[in-house]
Amino acid sequence: MTDLVVKPPATTSEPAAGSEIERPSGPGAAVVLAAGLASFTLGLLSTLTAVSAAVSSALTLSDRVGDLSGVTTIAAVVFFGAWPRSASRGGKRIRR
Repeated sequence: MTDLVVKPPATTSEPAAGSEIERPSGPGAAVVLAAGLASFTLGLLSTLTAVSAAVSSALTLSDRVGDLSGVTTIAAVVFFGAWPRSASRGGKRIRR
């Protein structure tokens, strides 16, 4: 019979409270922020097209689709415009 030796797991020291540690949260936060702005834009423009015929006709890019074509196009432009801008300004460090 052989003897098995079990070693306890190595302990890692936790950083002190208030110290800065590297976390890759900037790109994820940028996408969430851009999605939130695009969702707000989509809701706002959808409401405006329901209320105003002038806005509805201005946002009609395709007659087969209607005003939804302009609403979604503008929301996509907002998303893809806000994403790199918020990613470039995002903080690279998070305080604990």
